[in-house]
Amino acid sequence: MTGKHPEYKNKDLIGLPWMVAFALRRQGWFFRQDIIWSKRNCMPESVGDRCTRSHEYIFMFSKSSKYYYDAEAIGTAPYEESVKRLKRGVGKAHKYAKGAPGQAMQGIARTRLKQKLNPAEARPFSTHGKKSNRRSVWEISIKPFKDKHFAVFPLELPTLCIKAGSRIDDIVLDPFMGAGTTALAAALLQRKFLGFELNPNYAAIARRRMRRVLGLFYPSPE
Repeated sequence: MTGKHPEYKNKDLIGLPWMVAFALRRQGWFFRQDIIWSKRNCMPESVGDRCTRSHEYIFMFSKSSKYYYDAEAIGTAPYEESVKRLKRGVGKAHKYAKGAPGQAMQGIARTRLKQKLNPAEARPFSTHGKKSNRRSVWEISIKPFKDKHFAVFPLELPTLCIKAGSRIDDIVLDPFMGAGTTALAAALLQRKFLGFELNPNYAAIARRRMRRVLGLFYPSPE
C-alpha cells in the first residue's frame, strides 16, 4: 500500500478479505470457516522481503446456526497412513499401555479393562465406500484460459463449494460472474444459477463459454 492513511503504513497488508468477513459477521451472518486455496502453480512476484503469495481465502458463511452441508459430497479418499494404522491395530501387550506403536493410549474406564472382545462381533476393516472429511487447505492448480480474462478460477474450486453447500435444482448466485466459471460448475452439477456482471465483454465470454461446454442449444441468458 502507498499513500497516507491514519491506520495503515506504507507496505502494510490491509487484509481486505478479512475486513469483509468481519463486516458480514457484524451484519448477522455466521462465519463458519476460512478455507485456504493453495495454488500449486502460482504466479511469481518481484519481491525480496516477504514470501511469494500462493494462496487465496474462501470464506464459508451461513445465515443460521443450522444449515445444509454435504461433507460426503466433497470427502476425500482415506489417508494412507490412517488406513495402515487402523488395519494394523494394537496387540494385547500394548493396547492399554503408553507408547503403543503408531497409536496413542486408549482412554477407557478401569471397570472395562477386564472385559474381553466377542470374536463373533468382530468385522474385517475395509475402506470401501468410506471417505475422510475434506481438510481446510485445498491444493488446486491454476488452469490456462484462452479468452481475455486475467483472473479465472479453476472449475474445481466452485465445484467443491457447490457440491458441499447445495442440492440438485438449488439456485447458485454469483454476484461477480466474470468468465462464468461458477455458473458453468452449477450447470454441470444440475443446479440453477443467477449471475451478475457489469463488464459486457466478460458477460459475452461467459455466454460463449457456456455454449461451448454445454452445447449450442443451451439456453444461456442474454
